[in-house]
Amino acid sequence: MKKKIISAVVLLALVSTAAYALNSTLKRDSFGVSIQGALQPVIAQKLNYYTVTDNAVNSADFQYPIIRITSSTNCFFKLGTDNTVKATTNDHYLPANNPVWIETDNNVRIAALAAVDNGVLYISEMR
Repeated sequence: MKKKIISAVVLLALVSTAAYALNSTLKRDSFGVSIQGALQPVIAQKLNYYTVTDNAVNSADFQYPIIRITSSTNCFFKLGTDNTVKATTNDHYLPANNPVWIETDNNVRIAALAAVDNGVLYISEMR
């Protein structure tokens, strides 16, 4: 009886893992499991940001569904769909030199606001 329960739990865990892997847009290994590290940087962009509320927005829409962002100083960032998107101190906090991977849709733009010091947001589009 214990072996049947353990077998059922293991089978459920495998099915759950496979279902999660199949829903991801990341590249997959030969078993269908998503591979985070296999992404290739394709397009690089830089976005200068400042401590004032009139912050910058990147100049081009993202062409690939996954972006990696990192910043030279602590900042806040916000994703939006047009040139009017602005980041505030209530938006997502990004510590300096800590990369974050984000899945985006078409026509998404990003704005950044410095937490204390002006800086640069480095954006890598991944495939």
